Amino acid sequence: MIVDARIRIGAWAALLVAILAPLQIVATFLAAHDADPLGSPSVRALGAARVAALLVGAIGLDRLFRSIGSSPGRVVLACGIVGAAGMLSLDALELAGFASGTLDSILAVLTSVLLGAWFIGGGAILLSAGGDLARIGWPAELGGLGTIAAALAIATGFGGPVGTGTSSIDWFLLLGLFVIVYLVRIWRYVVGGRLPSPGVL
Repeated sequence: MIVDARIRIGAWAALLVAILAPLQIVATFLAAHDADPLGSPSVRALGAARVAALLVGAIGLDRLFRSIGSSPGRVVLACGIVGAAGMLSLDALELAGFASGTLDSILAVLTSVLLGAWFIGGGAILLSAGGDLARIGWPAELGGLGTIAAALAIATGFGGPVGTGTSSIDWFLLLGLFVIVYLVRIWRYVVGGRLPSPGVL
């Protein structure tokens, strides 16, 4: 794989997502006593920054995925762009006062599912390459599943309140943090040429 400026930008964006994701979880737990922890200003700001970085990462890392699997790579790119752009658009509409209740909730779930699919799809492409690249990809499968499960649980109210540390939603959110391992490994591979040895990182 030839690492060009676009892939490098994608890798740095991936690292930014990896930094912002746990900060958003911490902010959610700190806002647990609010009526709507996920709607608190800090959580929303961190979430918007994370999704914007993810959009840049999806575009930049497209060449990495397509160098391994061209057709699956196109699907993964579409999931990342549509999911991230859709979520940012929903946030912008809500800030502008155009929230539409149930429809917004459905669209929010769909965009979260697409973002989870971006993680799962990208990880699956790297897993298909085998060897050391497979060790980059496997955490994305768990993190993507956690992302999707958390979105569905929040939308349906399944699993109890957010931010208590004991609800199913909290566990799904924590499972989603496996994407941090995935994104850091991609960053190390693209920027430093380092493949992961057996272990967490």
